[in-house]
Amino acid sequence: MSTLDISGREGGTVDDSKYSGTRDFTILKDTFKTPMTAMHYHNSFELYYLVNGEREYFIEDRFVKVHAGDYVLIPPNMLHRTDGKGATRVLCFFTETFLARFFSKDMIGMLADRTTPKVFRPNAGEAERLEGVVSTLLQEFQNLKSEEESGVDWYHLAFHLFDLLFHLSTGANHYMQQRYIDQRMSRIVQYINENYNHIDSIEDIADHFYISKYYLCRLFAKELGVSLISYLNVVKIRTACALIVEDALSMTEIALKCGFNSSSYFCKVFRAEMGVSPSVYRAEQLAQKRDTEAE
Repeated sequence: MSTLDISGREGGTVDDSKYSGTRDFTILKDTFKTPMTAMHYHNSFELYYLVNGEREYFIEDRFVKVHAGDYVLIPPNMLHRTDGKGATRVLCFFTETFLARFFSKDMIGMLADRTTPKVFRPNAGEAERLEGVVSTLLQEFQNLKSEEESGVDWYHLAFHLFDLLFHLSTGANHYMQQRYIDQRMSRIVQYINENYNHIDSIEDIADHFYISKYYLCRLFAKELGVSLISYLNVVKIRTACALIVEDALSMTEIALKCGFNSSSYFCKVFRAEMGVSPSVYRAEQLAQKRDTEAE
């Protein structure tokens, strides 16, 4: 079992978007007073429970208001950020590798959808019980940390996580846009996500929506808190990470497949985002895969 924190390698940033590496499992509770300024994504699932306050979440290509008592489940590698006044939250990160230690592949697919974010609003009866489960998870995790994983029964913790995820998987999903401007930005983001490998410049996007490049960049930065070029590069690099590990393609082929005009620029952006070169990233991921298969 890996160490119990989220201090896994964090890549560098492309403007104010970033990849944030996480460990197999962690859970923490904190209070903050300032908005999250950077869009980011993780290699793990993120389960967010808002204890108090109110936040506006942007996930992949939609906005949603999150109220006290709400739960948000974000699949791996989905860009997201929050905005709003101070709030207290519980954050739980867990990977499929962690889940696979305790549950079957079919069960994991039911508990944690990799394709669609989930916003769950429990009724009054559910809320109190689920808050108790969250408190137990926090306490169990603290116990694990204090015992430094030596002879610890992880199944108990996994059982409580299962309880929480099962309730989320069976409830209604409130993941939706809130305002007209949200819907317009969602269309722009969706267009980028679907056409990133054919987009050569910001003008391509502006022309598609019949607006000026200046207005598009200003609107994007205002609504999402991140520059358009940063977001576009992150979407491209996120796809490149999957191709580097899954396909036997050269770096030049991957660069072109992801919409970069040259392999040198691709390598520069990749290193800025992930903290290592594409070749080092491939070697690390393949080594990790071999270690997992050997267990």
